Amino acid sequence: MVELALLADMVELALLADMVELALLADMMRCLLNIWGVMLFLRLSWVIGQAGVGEGVAVICLANLVTLLTTISMSAVCTNGQIKGGGIYYMISRSLGPEFGGAIGLMFTLANSIAVSMYIVGFCESLQDLLRTFGITLIDGSTNDIRVVGIGTLVGILVLAMVGMDWVTRTQMVLLIVLIASQVDFVVGSIMGPKSDLEKAKGFVGYNMETFSSNIWSDYREFEGVEHSFFSVFSVFFPAVTGIVAGANLSGDLKGKLPPVHPIEIRASSSPSSTVELNTTSALANYATEAGLRVQTVYCKGRSRLVPSKADNMSRVNVPSLQDPSSAIPIGTLLAILVTFLSYVGYAFMMGGCVLRDASGNVTEYLRAVAENPENPWAIIANCTDRSCRFGLENDNQAMELVSSWGPLIYGGCFAATLSSAIASLVGAPRVLQDSNNHVSNTGSLVYCESDALDYAATEEGIIQILKPSIMATINKTKQVTIMETCA
Repeated sequence: MVELALLADMVELALLADMVELALLADMMRCLLNIWGVMLFLRLSWVIGQAGVGEGVAVICLANLVTLLTTISMSAVCTNGQIKGGGIYYMISRSLGPEFGGAIGLMFTLANSIAVSMYIVGFCESLQDLLRTFGITLIDGSTNDIRVVGIGTLVGILVLAMVGMDWVTRTQMVLLIVLIASQVDFVVGSIMGPKSDLEKAKGFVGYNMETFSSNIWSDYREFEGVEHSFFSVFSVFFPAVTGIVAGANLSGDLKGKLPPVHPIEIRASSSPSSTVELNTTSALANYATEAGLRVQTVYCKGRSRLVPSKADNMSRVNVPSLQDPSSAIPIGTLLAILVTFLSYVGYAFMMGGCVLRDASGNVTEYLRAVAENPENPWAIIANCTDRSCRFGLENDNQAMELVSSWGPLIYGGCFAATLSSAIASLVGAPRVLQDSNNHVSNTGSLVYCESDALDYAATEEGIIQILKPSIMATINKTKQVTIMETCA
C-alpha cells in the first residue's frame, strides 16, 4: 500500500506552498518599501557628487554591511524557535528578557510614532513644491497648506489601517509598483540621454567615459554650512538603508493561513468489498480515490485531514511548520537588502557616468560653448570657480528627475516612498507596543488575539498612536520632526 502519510504531507505542503511564498513576498515587499525612501531620489546623487563613484560605492557597501550583520543576527533569533506577534520586541525579549525587550519596544514605538509625522510632512512638502510649479495654492501656499494636507493624509492612512491588513497590503503593493516604475523611468531616461539643450546645460550629458572619469574621485566641499567628509556623507546616506525590520514588526501578520477548502463525500477503498465514506478536502480525496486507498478522516483545529488507518503501521514525514514567520523574515529581509544594494550601486554608476558635478544651467552659455568647442563644451558650463552653480550632482537634489524620461513619475516615486513608510510605521509600531503590554501584564483593557478581525486602532495603544502623529504634523517642519525622532 502506498504510504498515505507521505501522501497527506505532500498534499498539505502543496496547499500551503503558496502561503509560504506570499509570506516571503509580504516581508520582502514591506522591507523594500521602507528601505527605498526619499533619500534615493533626493540624496543619492548628492552622495555621488561629494564622495565620487569610488567612495560613494564604499559608503553604500559599508551601510549595507551594517544592515546585513543586523539581519543575520535577527535571522539567528528568528530561526531558533517560533516567532509570534510583536516583531522586534518579541525577538529582544526572548534573547535578553522581557525587561530589556519592553524598554526597547517602548522606545521603538515612540520613535516610529514620530516617524509617521516625519514621512507625512515630507510628503506634504514634496506635494507643495509640485503644486507651486503649477501656481496652485490651497490656503496660503506655506505652513497652513502643510498642516491641512498632513492631517488629511494622516486620517486617510488611519482609515486604511482600520480597514484591515488586506487593504494595507493592497495599497502597499500599488505604492511598490509606482516606486519601481519611477526607478525604471530613471534608468530609461539615462539610456535615452538628454532631450534638450536645457538638460545639457543643467549637467545631464549622457553616458561618456570623460564624465565618469571626472566623477570617480571624491570632491568633498561645504554644503548648507557644513564641511563634509566621508563619514558625514555616510551619516547622511545611512537612513537610506534602514527599514529592515519593517517585515519583522508585522510578524503576527506573516502567519500563513490555510486557503478555504470545501469538504466533499467520496468512497475510498483498498478492495472492492470494503469501502469507507469520508469528508475531506477535495484535492487529497480525489488523489486517494484514484489510488484506491483505505483512509480515515481526522478533524484538527476546524479542518479535516486524511491520515492512515490505525491498522497501517506507517512512518510519518515531518512537514516544517508553515504557520509562523521564522523562515519568511530572514529570507525576505535578506532578499530585500540584496535588491536595494544592487539598485543603489547601479544608480551610483549611472549618475556618475551621465551627470556633471557642477553645471550652470545657462542655455546661452552652453550654445556658445558648443560653437567654440563642439567636441567638449562641458568644460565651460561646469566651470563654477568664480560663481555659484545651482545644478549638477553637488548642487541639485532633483538630479534624478532631470535624468528621468518623464519627470513627474519621479515625484510619484517620492510620494510612494513617503506614504509607504508612513503606513508601515503606523501599522507596525502599535503591534510592538500591543505585544509588549500583553507580555508584561495580562490584566487591563487590552486583550490579545491573533484573529484577522482584531484592529489595533480599537485599543488604547491605537489611540495613542493616532494622537502623536497628529500633534507632530502641526509642527510642519521636517528638520524639527527629524530631531525629535532621533531623540526618541
